[in-house]
Amino acid sequence: MAQTNGAGHNQPPLTEDEFLAFLNRLEGAESDLGAAVEACKAPKKRVKEIRLEIGKRMPIVAFDRMREDLYKPGSQRQAEDEHYRRAMAWMGKPVGYQTTLDFPAREAGEAELHRIDAEGYAVGLNGVQADENPYTPGEARFAAWENGRNRGHGEFLAEQQRLAAELGDQPPKRGPGRPRKDGTPAQPRVH
Repeated sequence: MAQTNGAGHNQPPLTEDEFLAFLNRLEGAESDLGAAVEACKAPKKRVKEIRLEIGKRMPIVAFDRMREDLYKPGSQRQAEDEHYRRAMAWMGKPVGYQTTLDFPAREAGEAELHRIDAEGYAVGLNGVQADENPYTPGEARFAAWENGRNRGHGEFLAEQQRLAAELGDQPPKRGPGRPRKDGTPAQPRVH
């Protein structure tokens, strides 16, 4: 009877040197895997620690809601808040205070206003409308975003006009019509 390596294949038997080489490679790969798992755990642990620290100072649910709402347009946030408050009132749990009156607003610094202006400019270049402003009307942040958006939107409109002039005022040409069911070409219509 022929000797096999136990796997049922007709390969030469494994030598001791090959066995030790495989074992060494496997242990090295498992070590690399363990290091990668540990490296993945460190950032997760850091995120958890930061969230716990925030949670000691304010409800983490409120913090998460703020992060979720941060880049929504003001009109969308207002509509969602109105629906939320109405639903809570229907459930007999009305929300009893206005945060804008209870917490003093933090004034925006020059660097923050510059960043917001650049953000507005970037969205204006893409044709975003003014009602998409994610900041509260009447605040410096709102005005900075709007100023940037207006500049970007002006460039967007100028580019649209340039493209329209380049294409001309002629409507697109139509073909002769839909082909007939029998496969012969359609005849142009005479008016």
